[in-house]
Parts: sequence; C-alpha cells; structure tokens
Amino acid sequence: MRGKRVLSLVVVLTMLLSIGLPVVNAEEGDASGGEDEKWFCVQTGTFSVKQNAINQAIELYRLGFEDAFVYDYPGNNMFYATAGRFKTREEAEPVLAEVKKHTKFSGAWIVERTNMADSDIIMARPLVPKEWYCVQIGVYSTKTEAMERVVQLIDAGFEDAFMLFDGNTYNHWAMAGRFETEAEAEALKEEVESKGFASFVTKRSFRDMDMFYPGEEGDLKSRVDEFEELVDKLPNPEDIQQIKVDDKVNSEKARKLYEDMDDDEKGKIKEGYIEKLEAVEAKIQSLKTPIKTETQISYRQAQAWAVKRGAHKRFVDIAPVYWDYGKRMGMRPEILYCQSGKETNFGKYTGAVKPEMNNWAGIKIADPLGDRTEDHETFATPEDGVRGHFNHMGIYCGVDPIGDPHPRWYKTKEAEWAGTILHVEDLGGLWAPNPDYGISIVRDYMVDLYNTPEPAEGVLEVALELSNKVEVIIATEELGIFELAEIVGIIEVYDNEFTDAHKAVVPYNIKQDVEILREEFDEVAVNVIIASIDNLPAPEELTLEDKGLVEAIRVAYEGLTDEGKDLITTIHVLEAAEARIAELEEGLVDPVEPADPIEPPSEPEEPVETEWVVVDDITIKGTGHIQG
Repeated sequence: MRGKRVLSLVVVLTMLLSIGLPVVNAEEGDASGGEDEKWFCVQTGTFSVKQNAINQAIELYRLGFEDAFVYDYPGNNMFYATAGRFKTREEAEPVLAEVKKHTKFSGAWIVERTNMADSDIIMARPLVPKEWYCVQIGVYSTKTEAMERVVQLIDAGFEDAFMLFDGNTYNHWAMAGRFETEAEAEALKEEVESKGFASFVTKRSFRDMDMFYPGEEGDLKSRVDEFEELVDKLPNPEDIQQIKVDDKVNSEKARKLYEDMDDDEKGKIKEGYIEKLEAVEAKIQSLKTPIKTETQISYRQAQAWAVKRGAHKRFVDIAPVYWDYGKRMGMRPEILYCQSGKETNFGKYTGAVKPEMNNWAGIKIADPLGDRTEDHETFATPEDGVRGHFNHMGIYCGVDPIGDPHPRWYKTKEAEWAGTILHVEDLGGLWAPNPDYGISIVRDYMVDLYNTPEPAEGVLEVALELSNKVEVIIATEELGIFELAEIVGIIEVYDNEFTDAHKAVVPYNIKQDVEILREEFDEVAVNVIIASIDNLPAPEELTLEDKGLVEAIRVAYEGLTDEGKDLITTIHVLEAAEARIAELEEGLVDPVEPADPIEPPSEPEEPVETEWVVVDDITIKGTGHIQG
C-alpha cells in the first residue's frame, strides 16, 4: 500500500471524534467493525494521481463539506475524492443533492463501500490551511529548542501549547495557544506574560498537520538532516545509466534545501555531500533529452512503431504532420509524437478527451474546472490539433507559435518558467502533475521507438493503402455490389498476398475491421447479390458496358460461404449473363447497339437533276443508290 504521512495522534483523535467516525485502535486495524460494515459514500471524482484527488477533496472542504476525504483504496492504484460517508443511503442523498448544486460536481454519485479502513482515508480538514490568532513565545531553528519551550508552557499550565513547523522555512515556533478571534488570543497573552513568558499575538495560516506536541515531533528533521538524507539516497554518479524519477526528484529537493540554507546551516553539512550532489546533477543533466533538435528518425519508422504499439489508424495517419511541424518549428517531432501516444493512448482516446476534439496532447481550455471532457480544448481538424500541440510545447522551450494560438496558450505563457524547459524529462510537474511524466515519455515510448526498425520500402505504403480501403468501406452506410466485390478483394489480398511484414504494419483497428467484414459478409451480401442479379438486363439486351457489373456480382458471390451461396437461387441468371458477355467479347453475336440519334434536318440544298434507268425491273438512280 502506498505510504502516507502519519498525522499527530492528538489531531487524529480530535478529528475523528468531531466528525463522528469510529476511532481505530492500532492493534485492531480495520475500523469498519467487520466485513459486514457498510458505508454510502458521496463520490465526486476518481484519480490516478493522489495529489489531484487531494486537491478536489480540499475544494469540497472549502465549499462547506467538512467531512470531505480521499479514499486510497488498497486494491488498486486509484484515489477517490469523496464529500462524505454515511451509514445509510438516506443520510447520503441530501449531501449528494448539495454537492450537485455546484456545477463542477453535478456528476457526483453515491458509492456503496465496505471495509473502509481509516488508515486508507486522507481527511481534507488537516490539509487545509486556516488562519489563527496565535500566542507566540519564540521561533527556533531546531525542533529541540522549540519543543523545550512548549514543554515549559505546558508545565506552567498552558495545556494547549504546541510547536508549529513550517516546511518551507524550516522554522519552529513555540505557541501557547491558537484562537479564531484576536480578543481571545490577547487574553491568553496577558496570562502567559503573567507567568514570566515574553509573548506576542501573531496571525498565521497553517494546517492541523503542521502542529506538533511533545513526543510527536520525532519525524521532523532539520534542513541539514533532510539534505544529507536525500543525498544519501542518491546513487553514485558513475552508476547512473538512465534518469530515474526518484533520483531526479531527490537531487532537485536537495538542491532547493541547500539554496534556502543560511551560511551557518551550510557550514554544518558533512564533507563530501555537496560534491556528490553536484556530480549526480551533472550526470543527470548529461542524460537529458533536448526538445529543440533535429529528428533522428523518419515518420515511416514512427508509423511502424505506432502500429506495433497497437495504435489506432488515426494516430498512424497523423505522423507525417508531426514531422512537418517539427521541421518548421525546430523541435524533435518524435518527442511530441510519443507524448501524443501517451496522452491519447495511441489515438484510441480512452480518457476524457474524445477523438472528434482533435486534441493530441490533453491541452486544457483557458479556464478549466477539472478533468472533464469539456475542460479540454477542441481543435478544428487533426492537423490543427498538431499545430496546437507544437504551439503549446513552444511555450515550454521558447519557440514562437505558428498561426493564432489556442486560448490556454496565453495563460500558460505567463508562467515564470515559460521558455526555460529545454528537456523532455523536465516536463514532469508542469505539463502534468506527476514528476515521472517527462521521464516516462523517454523511457516508455521513445526508447522503444528508436529500437523499432524502419519497414522495407513499399511495405508500409501497401499496408496503409489497404487500410485506407477498409476505412472507406467501414464508413460507407449502404454497401452496393461493387463495395462487396471490393471487400472480397481486400480479404483475398490480406489472406493470400500480405506477408508477415505487411500485416505487422496494419493498425490494430483495421485488422479488427477486416475480421468484421469477413464474419458479417454473408449477412450483408446475400440480399444485395440477389437484388443485383434480379436487376440485370435480359441476356439479349446486355452490352459490354455491363461487363463490370456482371463481374462484380460473380466476385461477391464467390466471397460467400457455402451456406450463403445456397441462398442465391437465381445463379443461373448470372451464368446466362456471363455467357452472353463472353459471346459479345468473342464476336459470336452482333452487339445490340443503341439507335443513332435523329439529327435535325439540314438546310435544303439546291435540287439536283437525276437520270433514271430501268434494268431488269429495278430502277437505279443516277447516283448509284438502290431505291427498290
């Protein structure tokens, strides 16, 4: 199960009692009370990224749903944002109705769950900063000093005293108490000072989980301790062969800690730690993949890789457009093509974005509310979607857009890091929340792409030509006899002419469509063939212009199974038509020619005198024509 930060026991107990949830005994494990314990949860979202789920739970809390939480289900890698959980559906339904009043959460629903261990629940309340008026007696650089002062306060009778820890500054504050009003804090301040403690009232915003009590601060480390711990986790530079997310994240955290230290803290770092960090940083930097370089492969190789990875044909077809924009904008096209494969599941669009949106990279609208379909941009054409993808990446690496950018471009352009992200591995945490995002593009997609051989000349083209024919047939609403003959031809070529090399570059969905055409051919073709035979002209009226129709009927007929052929009871008519066409081709019969059109009479000519001669009772005109 994924690790979770342990909350203060006092805070957890207070939180559980305040919301009426059962308290878990550490030795008892599951708080559900048994396998039959059932909860009705008002769920608002399902996330694969933990922080996204937490953000939504916090949003619910701020909307007034104080029992909002994230359920980290141990049975899978998903996180469920939830507005609350209840013993009965009747209790859950009013809360569901309130949640759905908010447009963003109109799709919320009730989920029935059992065996929900409290250890798998992350409450939003302790994660949400709240402003408090605090009575402060000091700020310290170490937890030991701060906690000593807290103990002194408790011994003096101030039982609500606590230490406040700031993870950004690593400061530790000793507080005598916290209050929602300034007047209450001032009253305590006077009492604290009467016991000999110098103090003042300060207004601070913090989370419950930032509060610590004596005996519960053991996991708090100084900035130097955490720096050294992070560097200890880093591998030796010479052992780094590829970039791993943990190494990158830990080195970046260590660098941030070091830069935030004062000179006194830096002086406490043990010998060799800074040198190791610098060496690891240099090695990681040397392994990064630059975005603004020329491509190392052809789009044909990328298409072969896409097919191998089970891509939809639309993803295969768009590859040349990526290579075109890569050349025009000075970016390596295979990076963006691989990123698109990750974002769209190789053109299958199995997430919130739909194929008709032509959005190849999960680009959001200007002001999204979440991860819904309508929160993502729609582009006019697939090609325009590629332009939008390159324009958006241009924000990151500092390349001017082509044409008018999409609305989100203007928002992202204002980010302080715009123009500074020059390597794929640094996209993590920016293009997507997961720090592994950019690294995975290289590790899980680009490496495999580079290892995919380019198909032999002509193989890919022939395979895609047949794929195009299949795509047209599948899109045709009403199939006629010529389309049926085309189907028979497609199956014949696929089965008998295509080698394994050809089939290897046919997209998966086209392979599926070929099998559909094969399996459903009889059902579609029988009636069309019967109608086509019935509509043939009588044999004596056939001309060579009918040859194509007769041949198409024969091809379609031969494509039927034996059971399908048995249903064609007029096959003799087709055979008679074929015999007539053969006779016409061999010249055994005179073709039936259409009568010449009647020409309009020409202008009358001058009369010509004619000499008539009688020969054996036949009158012959002087011109030599027989008149009869």
